[in-house]
Amino acid sequence: PTDAKTLPIPPLHKLGRVLLLPHTPNYKKDWAELDLSQYDVIFAHQTFQGAVNEAGHAMDGVPLDIFSPWTRVISGDVHAPQTIDQLTYVGGPTIIDFGNDYKPRVLLIDGKKTKSIPVPGPQKRLVDAKDFATAKAAIEKLAEGDIVKVRIPFSPGGKHSWQEIKDLVRKWCEHRGLELEKIEPILSKDKSRKVRERTPKSDEELLRSYAKSRRINEQVLKTGLWLLQKHEA
Repeated sequence: PTDAKTLPIPPLHKLGRVLLLPHTPNYKKDWAELDLSQYDVIFAHQTFQGAVNEAGHAMDGVPLDIFSPWTRVISGDVHAPQTIDQLTYVGGPTIIDFGNDYKPRVLLIDGKKTKSIPVPGPQKRLVDAKDFATAKAAIEKLAEGDIVKVRIPFSPGGKHSWQEIKDLVRKWCEHRGLELEKIEPILSKDKSRKVRERTPKSDEELLRSYAKSRRINEQVLKTGLWLLQKHEA
């Protein structure tokens, strides 16, 4: 397969004072010949400096100061809707990954105005619960048709089996009209079990224990102990 970095950059598209920029891994090279100040609106699919990803972390990317302050930039690539100076990220019409918390939308562009239009419908939802009761309460708040991933603690020494917990979660999702993608156990230590600490045995103790388990006669054991003493000396 061809490395994505070696693929040719698609041609630029110009519509009057509107420019459609293709995605590029090297903006300094591929946009070097462009006078970006002559455009009123630029559409792109790029990560720009200061953008926040779906997990809420700031990202690095193309600096916004390559554009004139009066140029509107409307971009894809980052799924969380947001506005940074003259840059607007459209966002996504659906939630891409379980755990994302942005509101799906599309943008209606009318001249210099943009209108955010929410997109209803099934979305991916992550339920992180401390037990079945809290999982049930979280599931009750979801919209019918949502796709759900449930993470719930499970102790191997607990009173409920993992199959029983899965059956309870599955039945409640079906009752609420949700599509259950996956149930993941978060393994927790059983505090009721005491971990026995083993005291390391000496070489002589290990040899005597081995001789006893194998029913080795006393004379052979003595020879083995003598060889062990010679080795340690």
